[in-house]
Amino acid sequence: TGRRRVGIYAGAVTFSGKILRSSVVFSMGAILSFYGFQSKAHSQPESAVTAIAVVFCVGVIALALAAIVFSKQMKLDRKAHLVVLQEVARIKAGGKISDIAPDVRVIVEDLVGHRYEECWGNSKLFKDAAPAPAQTVVSH
Repeated sequence: TGRRRVGIYAGAVTFSGKILRSSVVFSMGAILSFYGFQSKAHSQPESAVTAIAVVFCVGVIALALAAIVFSKQMKLDRKAHLVVLQEVARIKAGGKISDIAPDVRVIVEDLVGHRYEECWGNSKLFKDAAPAPAQTVVSH
């Protein structure tokens, strides 16, 4: 699109991370409470100790499996990344959108999820979301 969206991406990643971490803390607290964890006690009941061990073992395995599943669904590999970089360079150098090679079109559309022509600031979403010019308000 020719626009830098690093801040939007960083904000979304930070927000998602905070939501995920707070969900984990809440879930751990609920699970430990259910299994008899006592925050003020110097020693914990066997059920609480077992719950901690099970949650950490099962949790790590479940998250690792989820990571494997999601990473297998990613369509971005070294070849696709190189194709996208070359296409961006071609467009920035003044290349026409209509001169797209069919194999490049397929790769870009698979990665983005939109038609190729909508990837360069020509989509309805982009046009509808165009920022309005700022107005200066003077108060006395």
